[in-house]
Amino acid sequence: MRKFLIFFSLFIAFSFVLKGQKQVTGSVIDNDTGEPVPNIVVKVKGSDKTVKSDAKGYYQLTVPKDINDITFEGLEGWSVQKVEIVKLDEINIYVTSQAMLYFDMSLEDLMNMEVTTASKKSEKISDAPAIITTVSAQQILDYGAQTLPDLLRFIPGFTVGDTYWRGPIITSRGVAMTLYNDKILMLIDGVPAYEAVTLEYYLDVVPVTAIERLEIIRGPGSTLYGTNAFSAVINVITKDGDAKNYAYVKGGSYNTKSAGFILGNKNEDVSWMISSTFTDNDGYDHTLPTDEAGNENVNLNYENDIQNVMGKVSYKGFSFTTGYYFQNISKFSMTTNIAYGGNQVPNAGMAEHTKYYANLSYEFFRNNEKLDAKATFHYDYMDKETGVGQFGTLNLANLLTGDLTYPADLTSLDTSFYGPNYSLYKGQLFNSDLQVSYQLNDNLSLIGGINHELRDVDNVYTLLGERDGKTIPTHEGSLPFPPDVVNDYGGYIQVNGTLLDKLRYTAGLRLTYLGISEEAYLTPRAAVVYPLMDNLNIKVLYGQAFRGPGFQEQYFKVEGVAYGANAVGRSLKPERIDTYEIAFDWNVSKKLSLRINGFYLNTFDQILRRPLGSDSLVLGHNRGRIYDNAGEQQIYGGELEVNGMVNKYISFFANASYRDGIDKETDEELPYFINFTANAGASVTLLDKIRISPNMQYVGPNEGTLGSGTPSMYEDGQDVSIDGYMLLNMVLQYKPAERLSFIGEVLNITGAEYYYPERIRRFIPKLPGGPKQSFYLKIRYEFN
Repeated sequence: MRKFLIFFSLFIAFSFVLKGQKQVTGSVIDNDTGEPVPNIVVKVKGSDKTVKSDAKGYYQLTVPKDINDITFEGLEGWSVQKVEIVKLDEINIYVTSQAMLYFDMSLEDLMNMEVTTASKKSEKISDAPAIITTVSAQQILDYGAQTLPDLLRFIPGFTVGDTYWRGPIITSRGVAMTLYNDKILMLIDGVPAYEAVTLEYYLDVVPVTAIERLEIIRGPGSTLYGTNAFSAVINVITKDGDAKNYAYVKGGSYNTKSAGFILGNKNEDVSWMISSTFTDNDGYDHTLPTDEAGNENVNLNYENDIQNVMGKVSYKGFSFTTGYYFQNISKFSMTTNIAYGGNQVPNAGMAEHTKYYANLSYEFFRNNEKLDAKATFHYDYMDKETGVGQFGTLNLANLLTGDLTYPADLTSLDTSFYGPNYSLYKGQLFNSDLQVSYQLNDNLSLIGGINHELRDVDNVYTLLGERDGKTIPTHEGSLPFPPDVVNDYGGYIQVNGTLLDKLRYTAGLRLTYLGISEEAYLTPRAAVVYPLMDNLNIKVLYGQAFRGPGFQEQYFKVEGVAYGANAVGRSLKPERIDTYEIAFDWNVSKKLSLRINGFYLNTFDQILRRPLGSDSLVLGHNRGRIYDNAGEQQIYGGELEVNGMVNKYISFFANASYRDGIDKETDEELPYFINFTANAGASVTLLDKIRISPNMQYVGPNEGTLGSGTPSMYEDGQDVSIDGYMLLNMVLQYKPAERLSFIGEVLNITGAEYYYPERIRRFIPKLPGGPKQSFYLKIRYEFN
């Protein structure tokens, strides 16, 4: 990381032998352009004399001859990058605008950034056997994202949606979403970060203040990382102890209050960092014209409060990371307003997520140039509670009466008997991994490892209620006596090599035993990277990936609502995907990069919730839906990324994605499939203190139909059309002093109203997409 200060303490071991006065001369030069910099005040510490560089950047200064250490000061607005001693009395100073140092690295640095996610070793983006996008900490600031799901909207091929049962769901390349974020793998410093019950990740578990950068792979990653590295991988690289220390406070629309900080230090052996953020808001309101029960003008509130803290300590080969995460999020979304809130339960429609995690690793053979080994141990605990209002009472009444007329007359229900008001699940996960890599020679390396994961689950969605002032279980969410523990085992090996000094190749294979399906599966990958010219690489990639079924998909059971496959004596197979990609990675110049890629993928054995069908004979009724391997997709498309700089003060980016596909089960177009998305933005630095960053996001229209047997006021098979939308945002950053910054954000400037399709139950045409105009102000202060 390039660091700077307004006043510089650049030490030069420089000894004057003679006594008296001495002339020091030289030039002040812009390190980025090589041009002379005029009107820069140069002062040598220990002398009260100062001088300005002239129009040609030249300076001449008289200093005492007995000065041994020379420190240049008074270069306001500029930072010394290096000092060139031409002669004992001639010193050239190379400087860079503080604004440019503050506002991140240069495009050339970004294009040559080293990444680790694709091969579990450091390599240039252009050489990596994967299609990778990186996002720096400064870019996160420029985009004005309130949460990491907001940020991922800017990634080519990514879209954000919603379901009736949780918050934002991230989709890559149109691969069918589920109720949970489980088809993209999230890593924290290379370690998987999903939880035990649903195997989903929570993006906001890492404080944004702790993020150094994101490395995002579009495409499979299961060979190295196992389950959930299905359609993409998001690796959150966190900062070390040498990161800039700062704190911020923030406020704005919807009574939003936010604060955060990062503190740390690093010496030769020890590095430590602690970071935390806190966000509280009243949530934005949305009026739903009609809910699934036929209620009109239903007011829904979308609140999302987040608290997180993360600590990281490294000592020689040891590294320990731990964190805590709490989220209070509205889940009204789509589900019937009456069912959630009709009995006026205070927390109806709200979910509380509490998570603890810890990663411990040790690197062996740190000083060995050829052999490296690393052992990693990961622990995750998740406690999730969701307010469900009268949902449980409604379900119980239906079972007792056998009447599933919808919407039920809730006013006639006897809620004094059972009035469940929240569901609960808990689970903990233990993961251990031993990885060894060996560099055979300059052209060949091997990496391999073994992995074990244990998931211990208390229960799946137990419904709890109040009776006679006591909290009691009213429905056990999972099947009777499901296994408390599931074990997965895996091993992998990958070869990376170079042929003819140019062609880079990768070949890997993973063998995984999944405890739920009690079967073993092979997952291969292969890649070739070849330089067509000095700055243009072509990549040809193949990969297979899988997502193992979650505990709830195999063992869940809420009578008349949903069933895991075990309810009818069946084991779910993992979802599988085959992906073929070709990519061109071109650094056109030092100021322009271009990435173009095409992809073709097939998914099979996708886990979906379908009508009971013939399984109704086993269950004795036809009420509800069941999880099954019942889906296949065929998707193809392309993605384009452009990053550029006009000069050191103006940078820009743009990307676009197109995809199309069919449902292989029906040979019809995929429902609610978004064909086209695009993003663009720029950052302009003015007067070395101001940075203006406008950006836009466009999401194309999509179409679908409501589900068969829809228990709502809407007709079965009713056509639904969701309009496309464009969001315009603006971020203004002002740095009046060395350590102080003001950051203003205006989001959805035009006040666009946008919607997501409800793709899971398909009981209602659409879900609210997000708030209209919103305004925020952040004040940031740096400690070092």
